[in-house]
Amino acid sequence: GNRENTTAGVALSTAKGGTSYSSNDGQYVLFGDPSMSVGPPPLEVVLDAVPDSIIAGNITHITGEVREDSVIRSDFNGTAYILVYDSGFMRTYSSEIISGSVTYYVPGNRLFAGPVDVENGRFEAEFVSPIDISYNTNGGKIVVYAFSETEEGVGFLDSLPVYGDTSLVITDTLCPEIKLTLEGPGFADLGVLCGGGTLICELYDTNGINISGAAGHTIMMTIDGAEAAAVDLSPYFSYYRNSFTRGRVEYEIGDISPGVHTVRVKAWDNLGNGCAEELLFEVDDCELAISNPLAYPNPFKSETDITFNIDEPAEVTIRIFTLSGRFVREISAPVEPAFAIVRWDGKDRRGTPVANGTYIVKIEARSSSGETVSSIMKIARTR
Repeated sequence: GNRENTTAGVALSTAKGGTSYSSNDGQYVLFGDPSMSVGPPPLEVVLDAVPDSIIAGNITHITGEVREDSVIRSDFNGTAYILVYDSGFMRTYSSEIISGSVTYYVPGNRLFAGPVDVENGRFEAEFVSPIDISYNTNGGKIVVYAFSETEEGVGFLDSLPVYGDTSLVITDTLCPEIKLTLEGPGFADLGVLCGGGTLICELYDTNGINISGAAGHTIMMTIDGAEAAAVDLSPYFSYYRNSFTRGRVEYEIGDISPGVHTVRVKAWDNLGNGCAEELLFEVDDCELAISNPLAYPNPFKSETDITFNIDEPAEVTIRIFTLSGRFVREISAPVEPAFAIVRWDGKDRRGTPVANGTYIVKIEARSSSGETVSSIMKIARTR
C-alpha cells in the first residue's frame, strides 16, 4: 500500500527532534549507511472486530485481515503473531549526581503473546486478561505481525481502555499445570546434563497463564532454592499456535557446577491461582568419552550395527581393518549423546562384501572443541 519508506538517517534525525539539538541528542550517533531504508512491511494488518476495552478476568475476541492497497489479500496464508499489552505509565527518575529528575513513559506489560493461523487473509484469536492489570487507564495496545514464506505485514490498535470487572465472580480455584524438562548434551537419555542446557517449561490453564510480570504473579524460576538469584520467565513465554490456554517457556540456564540440582518454577493463571513444580537433575563435567562399544549382531552375516555410549555431540569416524592391518572401510557420521548407532553394511570401500573373518573396528570421536578420543573393538563375519 502507500506505506512510506524511511532511511536510517531520517529516522535518527526525527528521533532527535528534527532540526533542534540538545546535549542529550549528542549522545546518540548512527553507525552505518544513513541512506539505508528501514521501511515497514509492505502489507497492512487491520483489526476489524476489536473490543471496546480490555477487561480484567474476561475473554477478549479479536478478528482481523491482511490487506494490500486497502483490499484483503485472500491468497495470503501464513501466521499472525499477536501481542497484547497493558497500559503503560509515567515514571520519574531522580538523580543526586545532576540534582535533577526526568519523567519518562514505561510501556505496559505483555498480557498475551502467541501465533494464530491466517487463512485466506483472515485470522482470529482469543485471550484472557489477568485480574491484576492496570485499572481505569487508556493505554492498552494490540500489535499483530503477519507473515508467510514470502511476505509480511504489520498493524496495531492502541489507546484501548483497560478496566476491572466489579461483577466478576471467580469460581476457578485450580492452578496451572506445569511440566518441566531439560534439553542439553547427555540429558535426554541418561538424565545427566553436561554443563548448561535449556529449561523447557510447558504451562496449561483453562483461563490462560499470567505473563504480565506483575509483582507476586510472575513465572518465577529458582535453582537450588536461591531466591536472590530467581529469574522471571514471563518475558520468555509464548502460547502455542491457536491457543490461549497452553504455551511454553524456553530458557538457557547456562553452565552449572557438577552435582545434583533442583530447578523450581512457580506460575499463575490469569485469575490469581498459583502453584509450583520442581525438577531434580544431575550435572557432570562430561569430558568426551566413548564407552560400551558393541556390535549387533556379532558375528554378522550381511550387516551390523556398531553401538556405543558418548558423553557429548561429536563427529565420529569408524575405521575397519583386517587382523593384518589392511584398511577395509571408513564410515563418518555426526552423533548425539548418549547412545549412538552407526551401521556397517558389511562392504569394503569398493562396495564389495567382505570375506569371512575377524575385523578390528576403531571408533574415533572429535568434539566441537577439538578434543579427540577413540576406542577399539573386534567383530566377525560368518556366512
